[in-house]
Amino acid sequence: MELVLRSYFRGFGALSAALLFAHQTQAAPAAYPTVTDQRLAQPDDGDWLMYRRTYDGSGFSPLKQITPSNVRQLTLA
Repeated sequence: MELVLRSYFRGFGALSAALLFAHQTQAAPAAYPTVTDQRLAQPDDGDWLMYRRTYDGSGFSPLKQITPSNVRQLTLA
């Protein structure tokens, strides 16, 4: 039983060290612009701050990357 506990705590110590190292080496998250009433009411073209993009639920995307001529080239990601 003592051997099992030693192995457990040794493994726990290694795991703790690995998690601490991973936490210390992560880059700080990029600053995200504050979500304001103005941004929600008139989002930038690429912003989807809500499920359907706008308060009225339109879901229309003003982006131009997908066109009638290239839509057949889309594949499941």
